[in-house]
Amino acid sequence: MFAKRFKTALALSGGSARALSHLGVLERIEREKIPVDMIVGSSMGAVIGGLYAYYRDSATVADRLRRVFQSELFVKAASLVAEDTAHPVGTDRFFNRFMWLFRKGFYYTHSMLHTALVSEDLYEEIIGTLVPDTLIEDLPIPFASVAMDLLSGEEIVIAKGPLRRALAASSAIPGILPVVEIDGRPLVDGGWVDNVPVAPAIALGAHFVIAVDATLEMSGMADTPQSAMEIVFRCNEITRIVLTRHRKSHA
Repeated sequence: MFAKRFKTALALSGGSARALSHLGVLERIEREKIPVDMIVGSSMGAVIGGLYAYYRDSATVADRLRRVFQSELFVKAASLVAEDTAHPVGTDRFFNRFMWLFRKGFYYTHSMLHTALVSEDLYEEIIGTLVPDTLIEDLPIPFASVAMDLLSGEEIVIAKGPLRRALAASSAIPGILPVVEIDGRPLVDGGWVDNVPVAPAIALGAHFVIAVDATLEMSGMADTPQSAMEIVFRCNEITRIVLTRHRKSHA
């Protein structure tokens, strides 16, 4: 009787390419037969969590991600933020070229004319290739993603509606990927407001939360910033790290 009422949730963080480590966690959970009653994800954690809620198999999720990362579509998107498109573009280059772009002045120039480096059409095509066309309500494992309202700053928990839109909103890296509108709200990457969504999992009925944090820590940062823009980025990253520590402390 108690076992049926007790719910365990998995809270998966963002973390760009580092969030691919969630696949190893899911594999271990399967091996140890740990029951997961719901999944809540933020940013890349939402993408992996949403795919797992649909397929319920870590190997299948890994294969689907691998196919998309190796596709012409992804290479096309990644080349927009890569230093040199003449060389192979991997996930790290796609997610971590911000500083190079600012040093070259390209991002500043581009941002005056566009709201994102990757077009809305290209982003939707990538999401459509990666994510099944299904409703969150129909998933075998209850799931929710976290996004941030760009106007109000609110944390928006998406627990119903098209899975593709929910994952697109949760992983819409500001300035790189386009803003996603859901119910009239302009939504961006959930990692900017709640990168380890433990509180939403509890609010959705979880009694026990396993939190997986794949984000950068202070020890993983580069040496002392050498420019004004690098200092701005460092301070912004520190703010996110401190917020993440607070958020995941309830797991």
